This record gives sequence, structure tokens and C-alpha cells, in this order.
Amino acid sequence: MSNYWAIAIGINQYQQFQPLLYAQWDAQALWNYWVKEGGIPQAQCMLLTDGMVADSSPPPIPTKQGIEQNLNHLGHERINPDDVVWCFFSGYGLHVQGRDYLIPLDGDPQQILQTGIAAESFFALLDAFPTGRLVVLLDLKRPPQTSPDMHLGDDVLRQAQAFNIATLLASKPDQVSHETLTLRQGLFTFAVIEGLRTQGCFQLEQLAQYVQTRLPKLSEEHWRGRQDPAMVLPQEQAQQTLLPAVMAAAGSGVRWRDATPTAGSPPANTSPPATRSTTYLPFQPAPSPQVPVQSPGVSVQLPPLTKNDPNFGASPSPTFATSGHTPASSGETEQQGNGFGANSSANSPNETMENNTSESSTSKSSSFWTGLALLMLGILAVVVVRNLPALRGNTTTSRPPAIEGNPTDPSSPDNAQNPVDTTPTGEAESALGQAKAAQAAGLYDEALRWLDQVPANAQTAEYAALRAELEQFRSQSGQRNQAILNEAIASLNQDRQPAPVIQASDFGRAMALANRIKPGQPVYDEAQVYVQRWGQVILDLAKARAQSGAYGEAIAAASLIDANLPLLYPQAQALIKEWQQYLDTDVSNQDIIDGAKARIQYGDVLSYSRAIREVRDIDPGQPQYDEARQLLDTWSREILAIANDKAQEDDLLAAIEAAESIPPEAPVSLEARQAIGDWANQLAAQ
Repeated sequence: MSNYWAIAIGINQYQQFQPLLYAQWDAQALWNYWVKEGGIPQAQCMLLTDGMVADSSPPPIPTKQGIEQNLNHLGHERINPDDVVWCFFSGYGLHVQGRDYLIPLDGDPQQILQTGIAAESFFALLDAFPTGRLVVLLDLKRPPQTSPDMHLGDDVLRQAQAFNIATLLASKPDQVSHETLTLRQGLFTFAVIEGLRTQGCFQLEQLAQYVQTRLPKLSEEHWRGRQDPAMVLPQEQAQQTLLPAVMAAAGSGVRWRDATPTAGSPPANTSPPATRSTTYLPFQPAPSPQVPVQSPGVSVQLPPLTKNDPNFGASPSPTFATSGHTPASSGETEQQGNGFGANSSANSPNETMENNTSESSTSKSSSFWTGLALLMLGILAVVVVRNLPALRGNTTTSRPPAIEGNPTDPSSPDNAQNPVDTTPTGEAESALGQAKAAQAAGLYDEALRWLDQVPANAQTAEYAALRAELEQFRSQSGQRNQAILNEAIASLNQDRQPAPVIQASDFGRAMALANRIKPGQPVYDEAQVYVQRWGQVILDLAKARAQSGAYGEAIAAASLIDANLPLLYPQAQALIKEWQQYLDTDVSNQDIIDGAKARIQYGDVLSYSRAIREVRDIDPGQPQYDEARQLLDTWSREILAIANDKAQEDDLLAAIEAAESIPPEAPVSLEARQAIGDWANQLAAQ
């Protein structure tokens, strides 16, 4: 029986590289899925992150030594020949002298050859495992200021093919692997977990197909440069089951049928252990499934109905196939929610009613038809009376709903004393006037709706000329507005090519462009969808800046959200008010720190003591608190040094007086108290 093992490595807080945001969380999220949903026992899942505590051997710390020791321990002491092993790494990678390197926690950018893990060495460690059923997921980020021409991943793919190990790389060598604040995750890890959790991709080839299709769409949805995975899939592992059979049988029920072997194929987990052949399977995209399975935020597109369609006029609804269920065919009755099938011996409600009312059906049927006939006659009489003028030839036309100042609305207060002409000619003239007014305002769709109210017998040459002009203007306006929206979208695409991170101001400029499309104009609704989306991104960026303490930048970003975004504007204003208070406190505390620093006089205990008293006024949780604590520590050490100098000069009283000014919360307070006791004893002995 196959066992399943996994190791997830994620590094955020590098010792000598700029921190990453979500690499550690990527590893944690995948580990959580394996253990809580994937059916892999927790004892067989290893997690190595920079937040782990070294409480085991080998320690779960992703240093170079820690990664190598844990891989050796897993491969040599625990794995059997038919086991399946996952290996995930999320962190920095570098391409140096034609070779790729995985950067561990203690990687040194000046000594990559010595402190990095070469791709060849990494795959050699995995190749030493007694099993050939390995799945490697690598999400390698490029450090800032690295050359865009650095083809990170070329060597990884070369080594994966040489060792014949199934490998999914987060991005192609000429692309960048992205993280996003919206998802709080890397795009690659999000696509992998989504494929497993919601799409039932429980075989290697299925997961590869899904990630290759989904990842470019994710990068586009989150306004990042295009990201496509690169992969090596040995042919003999294409149908490899990725998770335990117990999970496959009792999992969430989502598309597990797609992962079930077809007739004639070996059942899952019964194939012989994979051998290391040199067969390489170039990846080919899978055809789109006949019935799409929805992903979060993805709508189902339905084909439009035509007038010849028997369902024309009905409300269409999407149909999803469910595992193990076949829709009832013609002549069958499908009952839902009662536990009975089509061939159940239980009587249907109709059959029960017929059996219970067989003797009284004739009299009740007669009464029913008599009442129905009377009701129909009554309805017909009402219709005839209400439409009597029309039947006599006095035809009137419908008008648009009354709007403020509509001269054609007799119920308008402005027209109460001056009834309008409701003849076809009068209404036509009024509709033409409203259409011209809407045209002057650039509301071509509104103008055309007014023209639609002109009766056919009043459609003059002026009407025809105006309609032709409006339709031409609407077409031109639609093209112009579409060009404006495309320009707004392209501005974000262009801005992100040299730098993967887009600033809030970039989204602000795109919103300003899209807002040039006014209500009532073509493409307005589509433009507002983008404006709302970009506004939410701006608010997320502002929150992230506030969390890092950059309140001024956070306020500047949130100020880009104006009252035209009614769902976001109140929230943005509330946050701006809150952050302004922090900013004011920040400025005040910075003034305190600057004043305390200016007070310091080298060698003067009193100046240090006064400066310490000032920075102690900055409370925990306030801006600049950490800096204040660091200064308190530094200045306390200076005072203790002065006290020791006084003691060496046999000025024990001055030494004791200086040491007593050290605050009790200072780290050197205990040392100062011990020194004071010693000096007091020396004074007593004199």
C-alpha cells in the first residue's frame, strides 16, 4: 500500500534579502490542505518556515543545512519504494553562471555558490529517494533589482528532465512569479490549491492542465504581468494519484469522477512503483470540459435562445452535472429530496389524489369549468371597456416614464394648469424635443429611446434624419468610449512591465480615464465595473501601507477614492480619519524623539537621564514606540558606562548616583542594581 508524504518550505523574513510577503503563508496553506483536506497524516507532512521553532531533530528551519538535513532524513529513513512524495518550495531563486539556485533562509547574495542550494543538488537529493513518485512544486521569486534577462528556471527544468522528476515551476524562465495582496497568497499556490480543492484535480496530469489554464487568467484578473507555469511531466507519472485513496473516495465530491480511471486503465494506487525512465511528456493543454465547473468569481456563459427554440421566452438557468447522477429521461419521473427514485413503488401525489377523488370528480369538474367560464367573461369585459377608445380608432402611444420637467407628463405639477396636447402630432413633437435635448447632452441612447415613442404615422423626414444622426453619433461615441476604457486598462499593463508592483496612483489615473465616460453613454456600465474593481485595489493598497506604519502614504492612497464610489467612499473616509490620528501622533512622537536626541551631551549623566524621561512618554502601540525603546536601551548603557568609569576613579558616590538614574525597564537595569550593591559595600568597608 502506498503512503503519502509531503514537505512544504516557505521563507518570508530572509536574513540578507528583502522580505517576501506570502511565501511562508503559501507553504502553510498547502500544508493545511494536505493535512486537513487531502488525507495525508500530519505525521507525514513536514513544514519548514522562518517562523518555526527548532524543537526537533533535524530542526524545521529552512536554512541550507536545515533543508538538506530534512530531505535526507525523509528520503533515507521513512520513504518506501511505492510511496508518493510532494515537495514544495516558495522563496527566492537566482540564476548565476548558468545555474539556478534556491535561496535558503541564510542565503548570502555575495556568496550564492556557497550558501544557495543548486538546482542540480536539490534534484539529486530527491533522486536519492527510494520512490520515483515525486511531485515538485517550485515558486521561485526574483530578488529586487535583478536583471529581467535572468532566465531563472532554465536550469531547474533542465535538471528536472535529466533526473526525470515531475516538476511544476510557478513561471516560465522569462516571466516573474507574483504575489498579490488581494489573495494574500502567491498566484501559483492559489491555482494549485484551487485545482485540488474545487476542481477535483487528483491526478498529476489533471492538476498540470488546470494550473496551466488558470494561472494566466489569475495574473490578468489581479493586474500582474502574464504568468504561465513551466513543467516537466514524465509520461509514466501522468495518471499518478496525488492524494490518498481514502480522500478520493470520501472527499468533497467535486469532479472526483474526472480523476477516476476509465475502463481498461489500472485502478489508482495499484500500478507498480514508478521507474526512472527518460521518457519526457511535453505538456499539451486539455480540451475544455463539456460542462464547466464554476470557480469563485467566474460566471457561466449560456448560449442565447432564438425564437425557434422551444424554450424561447423562458428564464434560462445553467445546469451542472453532478457526480453519479443522470437526469431523468423522457417518460421518467425524477423526485428530489424525498428519497424515492423513478421506479419507486410509492404513489405520486397525482396518483393519490386520483384514487381518493374518483367518485366526486365529475361534479367538481363541472363546477370548476362553469366558474372558469364566468371568470374569463369578466376579464374580457374589463379589457374591452378599458380599450374602447383604441377600438374606435383613437389610438394613443405610450410615453417614457415621467422625468423631472417632462413637458409631456400631464401629472407634472408644472403642467397642472396647462394640459398638453396628447394627439399623435403633439406627442411626436414633444418626443422630438426631448430627443434633441438628450442629444445636446451627449445622451444618445436616451435620445433614441425618446424617438422610439414617436408613433409610426408621425415619423416625418425630420424624425428619420434625427434618428440616422443619433445612431451614427452613438456608434462613434461607443467606439470613442471603448478606446478610452482600453487606454485606461493599457495604462496599467504598460506601467507594470518594468516593475511588477503597481502604485495606487497608477490605479487612480486609470480610474480618472474611465470616469471620462459619463452616465447614459455607451460602455459606461462596463467602465464602472473596472472603476469599482480598481477602487477596491486602491483601498487594499492603502490598508497595507497603514499596516506597515506608512500612514501618510496610506492617506494619500485612500484619498484617491472619491464620492463617485458610494460603496467604498465612506469606508475610505473613516480610515483616513483614523490614520490621520495615528499620523498626528507619529509627528508628535517624532518631535519628542528629536528633542530628546538634541538634549544629549556626551558624558553628561543628567542629559541622558532627561532624554530617557522624555522618550518614556511614548506608550506601547504608538508610532515610534520601538525607536523610543531602542534609544532608552542605548542611553541606559551609556549611563552605566559612565558609572563604571566613576567607580574606577574611586568616585563611588558619583557612580552610585549615575547608576540609580537607569530606569527599571532598561535591559541593563539588573546589572546596574548589582553594581550599586557592590559599590555600596565598598563604601561601607572604607
